[in-house]
Amino acid sequence: MKNRHLLKIVSFLIIAVWLFYGLNWFLQPVWLDWNNYDTIHGFYKEPENTIETLFLGASTAVNAFTPMELYEDYGICAYNLGTEQQPMLTSYYWLEEAYRFHSETLKNVVLECSMLRRTPQIAFYQKTIDHMKFSSIKYHAVKDYTEDFHEMLLYLVPIFSYHKRWASITDVDFEIINYKIKDYVRGYNFVTERYFNSEKYKESIISSYILDQEAEPAKFHQESLQYLEKIVNFCKEKGIRLILMKTPNINWSSSNHNAAAELAKNYKLDFLDFNFEPLSLEIDYNILDIADIDGHMNYYGASKLTSWFGKYLSEQCNVTDVRGNPKYSYMEKQLKNYYEQVLHFAKLNMLEDPCDYLLLAMEHKDYAIFIIGKDDSASSLREDQREGFASAGLEKLSVLGYRSSYLAVIENGMVLYELSDSLEIEKELSTEEQIESKIEEKELKVTPISYKGQLKNGSIYTLSSGGTMNGNVASCMIGGKEYAQNSRGLNIVIYDIKNDKLVDSVNFDTCASSIRDNVNMEVLLEKAQEEGKNYNELSKNLKNLYLYNYKSETLHSTELLKSLIKEDGLWDYLSAYWNQENRIIFLSAMDEAAGSFSEAARLTFEENGLHELAALGYRDSYLAVINNGQVLYERKDHGEIPIETKGVNYKMISGGMESGNVSSIQINNTEYSLKTRGINVVIYDTLLNEVVDKASFDTCAIPVHIDN
Repeated sequence: MKNRHLLKIVSFLIIAVWLFYGLNWFLQPVWLDWNNYDTIHGFYKEPENTIETLFLGASTAVNAFTPMELYEDYGICAYNLGTEQQPMLTSYYWLEEAYRFHSETLKNVVLECSMLRRTPQIAFYQKTIDHMKFSSIKYHAVKDYTEDFHEMLLYLVPIFSYHKRWASITDVDFEIINYKIKDYVRGYNFVTERYFNSEKYKESIISSYILDQEAEPAKFHQESLQYLEKIVNFCKEKGIRLILMKTPNINWSSSNHNAAAELAKNYKLDFLDFNFEPLSLEIDYNILDIADIDGHMNYYGASKLTSWFGKYLSEQCNVTDVRGNPKYSYMEKQLKNYYEQVLHFAKLNMLEDPCDYLLLAMEHKDYAIFIIGKDDSASSLREDQREGFASAGLEKLSVLGYRSSYLAVIENGMVLYELSDSLEIEKELSTEEQIESKIEEKELKVTPISYKGQLKNGSIYTLSSGGTMNGNVASCMIGGKEYAQNSRGLNIVIYDIKNDKLVDSVNFDTCASSIRDNVNMEVLLEKAQEEGKNYNELSKNLKNLYLYNYKSETLHSTELLKSLIKEDGLWDYLSAYWNQENRIIFLSAMDEAAGSFSEAARLTFEENGLHELAALGYRDSYLAVINNGQVLYERKDHGEIPIETKGVNYKMISGGMESGNVSSIQINNTEYSLKTRGINVVIYDTLLNEVVDKASFDTCAIPVHIDN
């Protein structure tokens, strides 16, 4: 009886412990965003004493370094342990945790320093630490960011902290039961989105790549500074090389840089800031490398930065090439998965030819590929593309006619279904009116073609395609959700059957062009310019890129110009813009503007067509408009009332001390004059349709450039 009673007690305790553990595990939030879950659980799958280089930091680091490519190109065994808004406190404790498992191999730590500026809300401490294995390290981490024992206990034991979470449990919480950790990304968060392609990209801040060394250093957060010092001391004690760095980010300033550089100098650390020259130029960073408005890097930017760091680590940090070492054979499997799950898609995204795109997509055996035509999908298809489609088994696509409807289904690299409406209306009709007439006479079909099927994983899909007069639609519904872009030409949807998720949804406007603007738009733009194409001949995307580059160069040259202005600054300033295309210079005098004019200055003005400025007298009013080195308008006066002039989108006023003491330069109803004594200048760019600079020179005294 005693044995039976004891067995019941032991069984009860085992079940209780199992339930307690299970509820702790289940109630703890998953946090798949920014790769947090995969990063931490993938870290614990690493064999001990293998990691040599560690990346730490916030989401800016998560998106910036892809360790698998460091291994492929340089043989470096690295891991990205960045997490969303990672506080400097938790960076320190993850460094300790990494050293606990890799004390024999850890040589280098690269710390992204965004979080020196602040400490986040308590939730981000939890996101970073909750999934850390329990040890004295986790205990001390939680103790440090909590205020008392009760709060510490809540965060150490998830069932206490999240016991009220039943109502917020979602499908993700159940999916995690059979979730397969993406250890092959080694902490990197893969994204290919480009903020440049969004409707809001024009709102993005143009980065200045010129460092203002005189900017007042920013004040960093005290807690962050405290744990940076602990990181420095830990690395020094353990013989680990610490590198302080900052990823390119539009929210990082010269003040931030100067503060971080001062810390690095005090601690005798390397500080690498890719926001400013020369490093920004070395990685060829640009707007195409940004994933979102916050400036997180996409894959294309991360690939550039990772490549730079591979060279730096190899040459400066005594890293080991572990390729071929049996101890690291597991990384070859990771590399294979990385190619299949990450680089395969990245390569797809870089292809501009729809035939090449489909052929590469068909190599992946877990993909279902849906092709849906809309409007006209055939006008610009080349003969070699049609032959390529035929070789892939897409016979109907290879002979697709003008404005025909078309759809196809491909699974496991094989064409399962293909349908087109076979209308070749270009042979019999030439105008929209003729087509409409035929429709009214019911001689042409006006309904889309469609197809319904089921994927191997059970998901139901429905496809619809309509040429110009057959519904003009492209639809791909999978599990009740629309995935097609529904744009003119070939709409292609790639779906991962095995992982039940969208891989890609793209459009090739094969009515207008045989190719699309690919990921390497810098090359396309350069090629178009070499061919002599003007701005109006560029595609929409290339126009946007041209304008962004132009605006960036404008900011760069303007800041450089301001730094070079001399004491006789007025003409230095004007001459810099004088013969530039698309630039209009507006001048408006206020108060007294001629007191410091030398004879040499007046002669220079006269030689360049500014006759009235050359003859400007004491307290005269003065206005001028210059376009591409040509003086379009100029007037001076010494009357009792201000002088005015108007143009298509501007209005200007000038008054000397005795005639109103006023200056106004309004462009598109916005005032831009700095309204100070002397000559007020506004520079307007006709291509950007905006003011790119404004300045004021106190030419009553010594010509001085007043920065705005």
